[in-house]
Amino acid sequence: MTAAGGTPLVSVITVVRNGEATLERTIRSVLSQTYAPIEYIVIDGQSTDGTLDIVRRYEDQIDFWISEPDGGIYDAMNKGIARANGEWIQLLNGDDRYADEGALARIVPRLDPERLNYGSILLESAEGNRRLHSYEYRRWLSYFYAGVLHMSTILSRRQYERVGLYDLRFPLASDHDLILRMSEVFPPLHHDTVLTVMPQTGASAKWLWKACWEFKRVAERHGVPGWLAAAAAVGKYALWRTPVPCRRILRKALFPKSAYR
Repeated sequence: MTAAGGTPLVSVITVVRNGEATLERTIRSVLSQTYAPIEYIVIDGQSTDGTLDIVRRYEDQIDFWISEPDGGIYDAMNKGIARANGEWIQLLNGDDRYADEGALARIVPRLDPERLNYGSILLESAEGNRRLHSYEYRRWLSYFYAGVLHMSTILSRRQYERVGLYDLRFPLASDHDLILRMSEVFPPLHHDTVLTVMPQTGASAKWLWKACWEFKRVAERHGVPGWLAAAAAVGKYALWRTPVPCRRILRKALFPKSAYR
């Protein structure tokens, strides 16, 4: 859908469950965007804490929200995408937020409907340290490393219709699988602008080995030999178990634009 004057409607979808500690910050970051028009959708997984009190506090500024059981985060994302009316769709989870109030205004006019559009993001540690994740796409590396993170992407309705939604067979790595499927059809295009802030406290960090092995399954799905995918999973797990300074050295070698700030 495009608004009068030719400005595309952007649907922002927040999925959340028991997110009372961070959800209000997420909501406020969406509502403060200078870009218009925005359709805002909140999909709650039947929270049992104070999450719904926060949603109700802002419900006159939320276009659609629902609270019901779901099959996990990717099932909730699929629900939101199916409900969205926008020409462009972005997923902003209940602990993520926009980098600043002009984030969407900077990137939306530059979006190419024939490309997989993604920006840079700030990864935020529990201690509050931030690392710029500015990833230049490399096809061979993308099979083993989630360089294009889903909260850095803005995808079109047509792209979802062509490639499909999140595959629920990958409960920890379906976003990586979707990015690989998208990139096979729509060549990735990096926009050098900081779009979002993502705390590094996700499910894959809590279940590291399971996440690494699921990455193996995704890689195999996309044609990587099983032995190579397994070796990469072991290496990925070992890397995340090494001291932070060692990881920083390797990351700097592979991704020179990434930096702590």
